[in-house]
Amino acid sequence: MPPTQLLQEIEALRLDGYTIDITEDASWVNLVFHDYPVPDGFTQSKTKLLVRAQQSYPNSNLDMFWTDEGLLLAGGKVPERADQLENYNGQKWRRFSWHPQSWNPGRDNLHTFLEFINTRFAKRK
Repeated sequence: MPPTQLLQEIEALRLDGYTIDITEDASWVNLVFHDYPVPDGFTQSKTKLLVRAQQSYPNSNLDMFWTDEGLLLAGGKVPERADQLENYNGQKWRRFSWHPQSWNPGRDNLHTFLEFINTRFAKRK
């Protein structure tokens, strides 16, 4: 079962309108956000977004994120540090190797990690 705090944060995001599926494998909880909005500058306006959390969340930080493999920059170029494709939940995902500089479990959470992802998308590179 996913950590209680993570389940509470997921429920809050669902109330905000996000559609999120949860699966688990080994020591990981996989969160799939459906129709996650992507800003102009990409080949898609929405993507599936995968966030992986360790069972020790929030004491272990969230790191990296994954999107549909077809999410590219508007000109068809692969986004910076997103050239690796990985398989999770029977699907191929584009890994964005993008790492928060710090993680404070008393302050940071799934919501702040989504803000981090949105900041990465806004760079459009």
